[in-house]
Amino acid sequence: MKFKINFHLAKPINKVMINRLISEYPKQYSTPKFLLFIRDMVKKGWEVRLHTVKVSKYVFVYRDNLIFKIRFSNHKPIRSKQFQRDSDFYVGISHKGKALLTEDVAQIITQKWEDYSPMPTNSNPNRQWTQKECEKMDEREAEAEWHDDLPKD
Repeated sequence: MKFKINFHLAKPINKVMINRLISEYPKQYSTPKFLLFIRDMVKKGWEVRLHTVKVSKYVFVYRDNLIFKIRFSNHKPIRSKQFQRDSDFYVGISHKGKALLTEDVAQIITQKWEDYSPMPTNSNPNRQWTQKECEKMDEREAEAEWHDDLPKD
């Protein structure tokens, strides 16, 4: 798994914990977006960790060898950290113009997972493959053939 700063400090969050955090949040306020994001990612099968630093929340979502670090905050991050890509995504305020919405981040992560996931090898042989799946397999086969053509040392 790729290294992410402060991953080791983040606390694992499971389905029971996130539901409890949401239900215990004061009713006079709307539920924070980072809690809803965590709940949605856990429902989608991702492992989630949460690290809180003052008013910023860092959410790590990971599965297999993919890991993403998302910063949720209503104030700008330290400029140098943002330009060094301390986090993969910034929800809220950013130095680089408009920050992403929670829904945008969830969609991007889901798409990256779909692009990363290998196609099932023991799937139904009668299944109809999508155009995207066929193109991806063609690319993999072409790359494998290209590597076979390399001279042996």
